[in-house]
This record gives sequence, structure tokens and C-alpha cells, in this order.
Amino acid sequence: MRKKSKSSVGLSFFSEKKWNDALSLILSAILIVVVARDTFRFWWWEYTAPESYYSHAFLVPLLIGFILWAHRERIAKVEFCPCYGAAIFVAAMAFVNIMAARNEMQAVMSYSLLGLLVSSACLLMGTRFVWREKVAFAFLIAMLPLPGPLLNDMTFGLQNISTAGAAWFLNHIGFDCQRTGYQLTMQNFALLVDVPCSGFKTLIAILTFNAFFAYLLDASKIKRTMLFLIAVPLAVGVNVLRIGLIGIVGECVSDHAAKVFHDYSGIITLCLGIAVLFLLARIFGCRKFAGQAIY
Repeated sequence: MRKKSKSSVGLSFFSEKKWNDALSLILSAILIVVVARDTFRFWWWEYTAPESYYSHAFLVPLLIGFILWAHRERIAKVEFCPCYGAAIFVAAMAFVNIMAARNEMQAVMSYSLLGLLVSSACLLMGTRFVWREKVAFAFLIAMLPLPGPLLNDMTFGLQNISTAGAAWFLNHIGFDCQRTGYQLTMQNFALLVDVPCSGFKTLIAILTFNAFFAYLLDASKIKRTMLFLIAVPLAVGVNVLRIGLIGIVGECVSDHAAKVFHDYSGIITLCLGIAVLFLLARIFGCRKFAGQAIY
């Protein structure tokens, strides 16, 4: 009897086992989309709404994919061992999601979909794989719209801090700025720091990127934790700077120029925040990201 060569055995394994796993994942993804279609519609509406706090959410799947790609060597060594007991949780999360959609319980819809995704991964790939890549799965939380009451409380707190910080900044660089509530009044320009300018959008985006950046840095846990925690004061600081710059443009140029700068300042300050993170990583002595040299 003719024996199969090692290459033919490997090809057979790839064509049968790997393609079967891929087919199972594709079919499961289709079923999840069908079951949770109302939740995905709600997420899409939240992500694309004017002044949305979650415009960064479209990048989260790419960040998760990059983390899995960075771990590709260790993932290749893990054999998928389906956990059939997870089917109970899959069914439970699917039922909760459907009932929450019927009753328009948006927060429950979001969190049950997260449970459905994680339990489905356990069912198809096994708990060992999910546990090893728990950080990648945890990034799904960055896609969840926050409950309204919690979002309002956090937004109003940041709105107050940002307004006070911008007034302090403008007064200390030579401008006469009076603060009344959430309004900043200068000699030729008045600026209302409304809810979208509170800085919460910047905070969520920087926290998400910073968690991704710090996790893949080749550094000690202490340094990575410090970089992650810096995200909060950094986000507040860059938002205060953004509001202050809008005030300077409005005072020194015109109201129209301030409006134009306002529309693009979010991207500018976000890039500034990311640049500061890279600078801090260099100061901390971090030289590699996902195994690749960055300095």
C-alpha cells in the first residue's frame, strides 16, 4: 500500500479540517446576524448619528483582527476543541436578545449580543482559545453603546471640567475669558461648550486606541498599565486644548473660521493625543509594538 507523504497529509488536513472550521464560522456569523439584526441596526444608527460618540466603533473589528494577527503563531498551535455545553448559553443569549429587541430594551440588546458572540466562540472554538484571546474579545465592549443615564452623567461631568479648563487656559495665555455655566465669553467671541464638545467622544476614542496600543507594546505590565491610565487625563487635556483653540480662532479671526476649525478640530486633537502616546511610550523605553520596532 502506498503511503501518503507528509505534504499530502498536511494538505488533506488543511482542506478538510480547516475549511470545515471556516465554514462553521461563516454559517454561525450569518445566523448571529439574522438573530440579532435589530441590535445591529441599533448599533449602526448609534455609530452614524450626527455627533455620535461611537464613530470609532467601526475601527474596533480591525483592532481585534490585528491583535489576532499579532498572535497568529500561538493561535496556530491551539487546536479548536468545541465546547458543546456553551450551546445552552448561546440559546439563552439569543432568546434574551430577541425579547429585548421586541421590548426595545437597547442596553439589554447590546449586552446580550456580546454574550452571544462570546458564547458562540466558546461553542465553535473552545473555551481554551477564548480564554487565551480574552483581551481581543474584551475589545468588543468598545463597540457597545452606553445606557442613556450613564452616558448623560459622564458627559455632564466632563462638560463641566472641559469648560473650566478651557477658561483657565485662555485666561493664562493672555485672553480675557469669562465663564458662565457652559459658556465662554471673550471680547469678540462667545463659545457655548455644548454636550458634543464635552470631550466624552475623545475620551472613548483615546481609551480604545490606548488599550490597543498599550496591550501590544513589548513592555512590562506596569509600564503598559501606566500608559493606559494616562489616557483619561490625556483625553481631557487635548479636549481643553481643542476648546481653547476654537476660542482663539473665533477671537482672533472670525466666527466662521471658528466654526470651520470646530468641524475639523476633533480629528486634529485625536491625532495629537495619539502622538503624545507614542512619545510617552518612547520616554518609558518601549521600543517594539507587536514585535516590530517603532523607534
